[in-house]
Parts: sequence; structure tokens; C-alpha cells
Amino acid sequence: MTAKQIINKVKDLVDHYMHWTDDKFAFDKPEYWTSWAWKIEELEKSGRFELIRDDCDGFALTSAALLIKAGIPEADVNICFCEVPRVGFHLICIVNDGERDYVLCNNHSTPIPKSACDYKLISIMNYGKVGTWVAVS
Repeated sequence: MTAKQIINKVKDLVDHYMHWTDDKFAFDKPEYWTSWAWKIEELEKSGRFELIRDDCDGFALTSAALLIKAGIPEADVNICFCEVPRVGFHLICIVNDGERDYVLCNNHSTPIPKSACDYKLISIMNYGKVGTWVAVS
């Protein structure tokens, strides 16, 4: 499977199982960051369907974890804190397929080229250097 095929498959999986729900309602907390990759893998293996409720952070973190588990190198996977015009702060996953960067985001139905994304990127964390956030200039 090519990197682009993996990216598309991960996007489809996350979209299939995850439903946007504000953390205040899903977890009774203003913010709750977690990956649901383990849950999606469990559901896929069992053939069951269960809706996972989370907001953009869960979507981005789950996408990143599934991309890495599917064989995308950690150095090609990023989490980015950004601002969506007229909406507010947001978390996305940015992945490189060897040729270009794609954004995986719960606001779009398909991976979009980063060059086509109008979000204001604020800081980014690369999975090759987990825990190190770098300001985007």
C-alpha cells in the first residue's frame, strides 16, 4: 500500500467511527486529549460498530496514531495547533506522503493538501520528537 493509500484509509476509518462532540459533553471536561486508535483497531477486528465521540483533538491524535501503526514513519506525522478563520482554535494531523503534506481534519471529508488549507498554523509537534512543540512562523 502506498503512503497516499494509507492516508486515505486512515481518514476513512476515523471518519467512520468518530463523531464530533465537544469535550465538555463527551468527557465533562473543557479539554481532553486522547487517541482512540486502540478502540478503532478493536472494533475493526471484532466487526462491531460503535460511535466514538470526541472533538478535533481526538480526531487528530487518533489519525496520527493509526498512520504510524500502518507504516508511515513517525518523522512524517505531525500534530498541529492552529486557528480556523472565523471559527477558533483547532487541532489537526499533518502527514507527508513522500511528495507533499496533507491535512487530516474533522472539518474536511478527505485529506487536503496543506497548501490548500487556509488555517493559521500556530505550533507543531512532530512524532519523531514527541513532546517538542515548535512555533510555526
